[in-house]
Amino acid sequence: MAAQSRRAATHHFPEGDQKDLVAFGQLVGKSTIIGLGEVTYGSHEQMQLKYRLFRYLVEQKGARVLALDADLGACLALNDYLQTGKGEPQQLVAELATWDTTEMLALVRWMRTYNERATSKLQIVGIGINQAPEGLRYLRQQLPAKPNYLGEQLTALQRQLRELNDLEIALNPLQQPTKSDPRLDAIRRVLAEVRTAYDVSAKLRGDYGALPPKRQL
Repeated sequence: MAAQSRRAATHHFPEGDQKDLVAFGQLVGKSTIIGLGEVTYGSHEQMQLKYRLFRYLVEQKGARVLALDADLGACLALNDYLQTGKGEPQQLVAELATWDTTEMLALVRWMRTYNERATSKLQIVGIGINQAPEGLRYLRQQLPAKPNYLGEQLTALQRQLRELNDLEIALNPLQQPTKSDPRLDAIRRVLAEVRTAYDVSAKLRGDYGALPPKRQL
């Protein structure tokens, strides 16, 4: 992020009046998925505008999910804060790399305040897995403290993924389509086992699904 947008600075965030966003609302119409891009990362004006636009979409269009081009694990941890209030938002936002800004922190705090009184909660999801070991660390934190099969598998995956990174071997077949390595095959087998274990557990609890039902978007 650009230096001028780091959290050390203090900025004013316009509240209340949204008359200037009416044209934006007309453009959005009844769309259920709205993309907000940027021409630079970290520009204060752009981040402040996104803050206002997302609030408008929540309050006027019923939006409930903010998807960031950020790491999955960091966003899962931040989403826990939005739902429960547990954790320190400044530390959680600091894990978002290019989204670690004053504006993002303000938006997260507003989302948490909104959730405290709302029946349909706001959520944050990450669409990137740039730091897979960190995402696995989050999953491990959700497991019981006592030793168990899943915990052992996640620990092994963290170690194996770090080894791949050190060897500059990509797990994503699109990045190295012709690459063949027994370590890749081993990791993919463990990933399949872990995914199956999590899917079965979630289905048994009755809360299966990574995102809210479509009607809440």
